[in-house]
Amino acid sequence: MSLLPKISAFEHQLYFQGFFDIIKKDFAHHGDGRMINAYIALVEPDPDAVEDEGDDPNLLRYVACTEEDEGVLLGKCLYGNQKSISNQVRKTGKAVYITQIRNNSHVHLWAMDKWAVDEERDGAFLVLPIKLGGSGKVVGVVGVDTLQSSINTQLLPHELTFIRELVNKLSEGFSYLDARHKFQRSLVSLLHVISRKDSTVRAGSCYVVEPIPHVQSGPFTDQDNSPTEKHVLRNIMKLLNGRVKQLEGSERAVLRHSDSCFRYSVSDILEHANLDGKRDYLFSCLLEGKEVQTRAYGNNHTAITIFTTSGDPFLLLDLDTGPDDEKILSTEQISSIHAIINKLMGVFDEVCVEASEGKHTFRSDTEKNLPDELRFALRFENAVLVELKKQMSNMDLMALSEIRSYNEPPPIIATVIQVVLEVLGLCSQEELQEWNRMKSYVNGDLLKRLSAFDPLTTPAATDIHKISDKLKGIAAEDVLKGGSLPTFVLYQWVMDVLSILRVGEPHVSQASGSGRSTEKKTTYSIKPTLSSIQE
Repeated sequence: MSLLPKISAFEHQLYFQGFFDIIKKDFAHHGDGRMINAYIALVEPDPDAVEDEGDDPNLLRYVACTEEDEGVLLGKCLYGNQKSISNQVRKTGKAVYITQIRNNSHVHLWAMDKWAVDEERDGAFLVLPIKLGGSGKVVGVVGVDTLQSSINTQLLPHELTFIRELVNKLSEGFSYLDARHKFQRSLVSLLHVISRKDSTVRAGSCYVVEPIPHVQSGPFTDQDNSPTEKHVLRNIMKLLNGRVKQLEGSERAVLRHSDSCFRYSVSDILEHANLDGKRDYLFSCLLEGKEVQTRAYGNNHTAITIFTTSGDPFLLLDLDTGPDDEKILSTEQISSIHAIINKLMGVFDEVCVEASEGKHTFRSDTEKNLPDELRFALRFENAVLVELKKQMSNMDLMALSEIRSYNEPPPIIATVIQVVLEVLGLCSQEELQEWNRMKSYVNGDLLKRLSAFDPLTTPAATDIHKISDKLKGIAAEDVLKGGSLPTFVLYQWVMDVLSILRVGEPHVSQASGSGRSTEKKTTYSIKPTLSSIQE
């Protein structure tokens, strides 16, 4: 059970399913033929609660269960003011065991018509809290029942102990997995930031490092039967042409060192080909703990391992810079990428603290309106912009003279300057159509305004979607080729601001109607499958 959060690919669904599998298998072997059902309900804010009127600010939403009762409670929730065993456990943090479900007024059978035909059927019911290890805060409940079993429905003392210990393990791993799940959106931002900061990075992949027990065949061993592999790499997202795709399900391929065989390159030039047929560069990077550069699939690749503050391998980046040797990442470029990664991992540490303590901290009013995944991504994106603004504040004013020297600038330079001025709202739409009037704003005061501009507190002077349309088709590499270094810095500022504004756009609730409903209001991050019991 302790390994489950580490091999669940950041997904609650796999973690919860693994928990259910353990319970089901144990009762299948030791339960004398009894049927066992289980579900998990997590605490979440009640958007309809009015605390001034005495409403409980939280509710329990049922998000996972054993397969026999899938769909019976799909997305339904238990509101805080409803008297129930689950709410009792949520509020007190103490487990409750009921020997008879049918005659207990606090137990609500959602599929009552199903059980009404068999009035003699009854079952036992155990509800336990899911607590965060650091603070002891209750973040959910686990319910286990024997209602579908026709024999020996009571849970024996050693079974109660086994389930309690299993739920304790579930609680221990919950904050670990929850932090990584909320961090995924920040990884999307990481790949976007790297590709827009370094135009030579044209594609890439992000792998999560998982312990080898994930592979059913177990660790590969040498002649002394000692394991030679400790980790596998699971591909969780890809970068291509400036777009990041988060992989799901079977798309999340798992690479194992002993199985990852292929020919690096079709090149006939020996130094461009690695003919040993192994994907060694990824695992060499993982084992050595430093970046590895090589030729793969005819392109130049740079692999970078990302470690947690405790020194454990966490993620691995595989960055593709194309076939041209002059685009191989330099030491300076790799150092810049490491600086970005350091900012990302600073945010990850904050995610872990919140997940462990069960507390939320907000750095701006914008963060209060965002789900956790976007809140931390916004924090990372803003840290990247802050670093760029430091660079801009130290920029030599003479660097802008090249831009002002143009009588008729290249189209890319004109577009970038126009967009910068439009975001800041420095001039009218009429002035934005005349280069001589636009370039008069390219001065030291512009750099001060750019450094002072905070997209989280100062609204952009124009619609960000219109700005995005004007920049459509203009890549970082195009700006470097057709512009100048100052123009590239201004372009990066615009792209950083736009990225922050996109992440920070108000989160629109899909809930509608004036009355409360127990039906699902928003899409949860895992596929909800629910038990037939709700108290």
